[in-house]
Amino acid sequence: MHELGEARKLFNDAIEMKGDRNLKRIVIVLGEASGIKESFLRHSFEEHIFPDYNLTGTMIDVRIEKPKLRCDDCGYEMDDVTGMTCEKCGSFNISIAGGDRVYVAEVE
Repeated sequence: MHELGEARKLFNDAIEMKGDRNLKRIVIVLGEASGIKESFLRHSFEEHIFPDYNLTGTMIDVRIEKPKLRCDDCGYEMDDVTGMTCEKCGSFNISIAGGDRVYVAEVE
């Protein structure tokens, strides 16, 4: 379960952003293309990290980010690739341009 390692990294990021461990709410952006499962990420925070730091009242707000794709040939950006080709030029050279990260967006 690599979600626990990711949760620890996010927790450290939240503390760094806030400046202390008095965390009330952590807003996390979870890219659908990141490979991280929301339920496992929540479990990691609620069952492993928060109890260790006596933060059982801290809330996790997860915002899902849809993948964005970009054609490497023409630069066209799209949300969905039907048939794994560019909607504009038909190229198969498609890259993920967004929605593949997990990060702390806000801390209260």
